[in-house]
Formats: sequence, structure tokens, C-alpha cells
Amino acid sequence: MATFLDIVFLEHFSNIFIILFIFVAVYAVLQFKKPLGGNKGIDALFAFVVAILFIFSSDAIEIVRYAIPWFIILVVIYVFLNIAKEAFGAVWVETIPQTFGTWTLIFTIIIALLAISHVIGQKAGPYLNDQNTSSLTQATSYARGDGNVASGSFQENLGATLFHPKVLGILAILFIMLFAALWIGKGP
Repeated sequence: MATFLDIVFLEHFSNIFIILFIFVAVYAVLQFKKPLGGNKGIDALFAFVVAILFIFSSDAIEIVRYAIPWFIILVVIYVFLNIAKEAFGAVWVETIPQTFGTWTLIFTIIIALLAISHVIGQKAGPYLNDQNTSSLTQATSYARGDGNVASGSFQENLGATLFHPKVLGILAILFIMLFAALWIGKGP
């Protein structure tokens, strides 16, 4: 039954929204940074060409489709932090605005790598097939470290590798070494 709030048909136009998002994002960056001189026509033409190039790659559109919700969450968290700061009358420590760009870049790289591995990961290996055998019950085998790293699923291989006890042990040692170096270098 069709209702007034039924927006399922918008799924057919999702690629158009992604192309518009790419156009607006590239145009905004070009207008802000002015690498092409700040001419609005040239910036719009360049943004249009970049957006049109995305039409020819379904993988690129899927990467953007996967990454956009994570970027929205990042922006919402930043907005809520600013609202909380203003509500309590607090002031940012002077180092936070300086490091915000660095943390944004780090989270952007992490989101981009996750999106690329989600979309292209299953196609990357020569022995991977298109079937996805991951399930919630297999997550416990990943956590125990007895997952299969030679399966036909990229996600299963990645999960079994990342949650293997040896990899987790190395990460814990590196984490401890990082904080030891930070605290030793700080002095009394």
C-alpha cells in the first residue's frame, strides 16, 4: 500500500544524488582552496567533469555510497560537540582547533580505506569468489583466532587476520610502546 511517506522510489535516483554530491563537494573544495585561480566557471566545469567521470565507474559510485553515511556521522558528532560546548559555555583548549584538521584527515583516510576494501576487496584477490559467507556466528571464530584466512570471502579473511591473537598481541605491544615513549619523553 502506497503512503504519503513512501520514498522507496528514490532508490532509483540514488546515483543521480551521488553525482550531484560529488559535483557540489568538488566545486566547494575548489572554491575554498582556489587551486585553479578561483574562477567560478572553470571550477564548475572541472567539478562537472569529475562528477561525469564517476558515472563510468560503478565501483566509484559504490565507494561514495558506502562512505557518505560515515562522513555524515563525523559531521553530526562535530556539530553536537560544538552544541555541547556552547550549551555549557566552555571554551576549546587552544590545541583542539589546531589538531581538528589532523583528526579529520585521519578519520577521512580510515573511512576511505574501509569503503574501498568493502567495495573492491572481494574482487582484489585471485582466489576470492563472489559469494559472501560471513555471518554473525562466524564473528566468534574470528575473535578466538581460529577463523579461516584462506577462504573465498575477503571479509572473512580480513576479519580472521585482524582478530588473530598474534596480530592483536602485536597491536597491544605497539600501543604500550607508543604511550611509554610519550610518557618517557614528557619528563617530570
